[in-house]
Amino acid sequence: MKNFVLGFLIAISGSSLAYEWSKDGGLTMTSDEVKETEIMFYQLRQNFNIAVDRVKELQKQLDKLQKEKCT
Repeated sequence: MKNFVLGFLIAISGSSLAYEWSKDGGLTMTSDEVKETEIMFYQLRQNFNIAVDRVKELQKQLDKLQKEKCT
Protein backbone atom coordinates (compact mmCIF):
# COMPACT_ATOMS: atom_id res chain seq x y z
CA MET A 1 0.00 0.00 0.00
CA LYS A 2 2.89 2.33 0.77
CA ASN A 3 4.27 1.73 -2.74
CA PHE A 4 0.91 2.52 -4.27
CA VAL A 5 0.53 5.77 -2.34
CA LEU A 6 4.11 6.78 -3.05
CA GLY A 7 3.72 6.02 -6.75
CA PHE A 8 0.47 7.94 -6.88
CA LEU A 9 1.99 10.99 -5.22
CA ILE A 10 5.01 10.92 -7.53
CA ALA A 11 2.77 10.57 -10.58
CA ILE A 12 0.56 13.46 -9.47
CA SER A 13 3.45 15.77 -8.62
CA GLY A 14 5.34 14.97 -11.82
CA SER A 15 2.35 15.15 -14.09
CA SER A 16 1.13 18.45 -12.68
CA LEU A 17 4.25 20.08 -14.12
CA ALA A 18 3.83 18.43 -17.52
CA TYR A 19 0.48 19.98 -18.43
CA GLU A 20 -0.26 23.36 -19.85
CA TRP A 21 -3.80 24.55 -19.35
CA SER A 22 -5.23 26.94 -21.91
CA LYS A 23 -7.79 29.67 -21.19
CA ASP A 24 -10.66 27.58 -22.55
CA GLY A 25 -9.88 24.77 -20.11
CA GLY A 26 -8.11 22.55 -22.64
CA LEU A 27 -4.98 20.61 -21.88
CA THR A 28 -1.90 20.68 -24.11
CA MET A 29 0.94 18.19 -23.80
CA THR A 30 4.02 17.56 -25.93
CA SER A 31 4.81 14.05 -27.14
CA ASP A 32 7.59 13.79 -24.53
CA GLU A 33 5.14 14.74 -21.78
CA VAL A 34 2.69 12.12 -23.01
CA LYS A 35 5.41 9.45 -22.99
CA GLU A 36 6.50 10.50 -19.50
CA THR A 37 2.91 10.33 -18.27
CA GLU A 38 2.46 6.88 -19.80
CA ILE A 39 5.63 5.69 -18.04
CA MET A 40 4.43 7.09 -14.72
CA PHE A 41 1.05 5.36 -15.05
CA TYR A 42 2.77 2.11 -16.03
CA GLN A 43 4.96 2.33 -12.91
CA LEU A 44 1.93 3.17 -10.80
CA ARG A 45 0.05 0.17 -12.22
CA GLN A 46 3.03 -2.11 -11.54
CA ASN A 47 3.32 -0.87 -7.95
CA PHE A 48 -0.39 -1.46 -7.48
CA ASN A 49 -0.12 -5.01 -8.88
CA ILE A 50 2.78 -5.74 -6.54
CA ALA A 51 0.74 -4.46 -3.60
CA VAL A 52 -2.26 -6.60 -4.61
CA ASP A 53 -0.07 -9.70 -4.90
CA ARG A 54 1.43 -9.01 -1.47
CA VAL A 55 -2.02 -8.61 0.09
CA LYS A 56 -3.10 -11.94 -1.44
CA GLU A 57 0.02 -13.61 -0.08
CA LEU A 58 -0.55 -12.18 3.39
CA GLN A 59 -4.21 -13.22 3.29
CA LYS A 60 -3.19 -16.81 2.51
CA GLN A 61 -0.73 -16.76 5.42
CA LEU A 62 -3.40 -15.39 7.74
CA ASP A 63 -5.91 -18.04 6.66
CA LYS A 64 -3.31 -20.76 7.22
CA LEU A 65 -2.47 -19.45 10.70
CA GLN A 66 -6.14 -19.22 11.64
CA LYS A 67 -6.76 -22.82 10.53
CA GLU A 68 -3.76 -24.07 12.50
CA LYS A 69 -4.81 -22.15 15.60
CA CYS A 70 -8.39 -23.43 15.49
CA THR A 71 -7.39 -27.11 15.26
